[in-house]
This record gives sequence, structure tokens and C-alpha cells, in this order.
Amino acid sequence: MPTAFVNDFNGPALCKLRGPNGKCWDVKLEEKNNDLFFHKGWKKFVKDNYLEEGDFLVFNYDGNSLFSVTIYDKSACELMDMEEAKRKRSTDCFNIPIIIARAKDLMSKRTIELRDPSNRSWPVTVTPMEDGRTLMNKGWCDCCKANQIKKGNTVVFEFVKGHVKLHIIRDEGCEVMLTGPNIVY
Repeated sequence: MPTAFVNDFNGPALCKLRGPNGKCWDVKLEEKNNDLFFHKGWKKFVKDNYLEEGDFLVFNYDGNSLFSVTIYDKSACELMDMEEAKRKRSTDCFNIPIIIARAKDLMSKRTIELRDPSNRSWPVTVTPMEDGRTLMNKGWCDCCKANQIKKGNTVVFEFVKGHVKLHIIRDEGCEVMLTGPNIVY
């Protein structure tokens, strides 16, 4: 927190953060080396509000241990609706189009097994969405981190009996195309 705020702050160690949807989170303030940080409860606030690196937060303190938080995404647009933020950010989790989900019988499954180029297994939770897509949840981000999958990379899913094989193409504009009956772009 800014030094000027820390110097004038006389509030208790426990405060509330009110998010854009009006919901409040209890967060403990911790002092370290004459600086003040949000501590216990902060991770839940971050998770519940779908915060990502690069988001910009504005805190308004009311003087009574309540901070109203305005959240802006990387494009400087204010995020007011957490359901919209959830939907918008879930598009970063490589959702599976309905035509593929139906063809590969993913609509009835709760998990799928991904295998990366090193043949490591990644169980990934899948959730059918109301609009027909299937969303890959728990496990997908871990797979991306472990395989250093970044924006601009191409990931090809090859549906093999019992699992899905990942092919990762790291060069942008790569001309290589994998073909075959089980390869879906």
C-alpha cells in the first residue's frame, strides 16, 4: 500500500474488500518492514474476482475498515460483472467447440486425459457450458505452465483412444500442419 496511506492508517488489522458486485471479503492487513500488505483472505478475493496479472485495481477507503475495489482489465476496461469476467477469462482456457465435444463424446465426461509431447499425463476437468461449448478447467492451466504454452503458440489436440495427445507448435506463423483422422484444429 502507498506509504502516505500507511502513515495515516489507524484502522484494525482486519478489513473488508467490497468487489464490483457488492460482495465483501474479510482480509487481514499485515505489516512488514514498515509496509502494509493484504494478507489472509487476499488469495480468495483474487480467485473469486478472476484477477489476472496485468489487471489494475483502484481501492477507495471509507475510513471504517472498508475498501471499495474497482477492477480494470489489461485493456483498461472496468470489470463490473464477475460473471462476465468469468466468461471472458474462461475463453483463455482453450474451450472445446460443440461440434468436437459431441463428435468425441465429451459432453458426458467429467474429465479427460491429456498427454503432452513428453507423454506426461494431465487429468483435466471438463464442464459442458449452456452455449454448447465444453470448458477445460482444473488441470489445463497446470499443463500449460509445465509445457510453457504461451499466447501465440498453436496447440493441436489429437484424439487417441483413451486420451488426447497434445502437439505444441511454438513458432508463430508456422507452416507445419498435422493431418489424420484424429487431429482436430
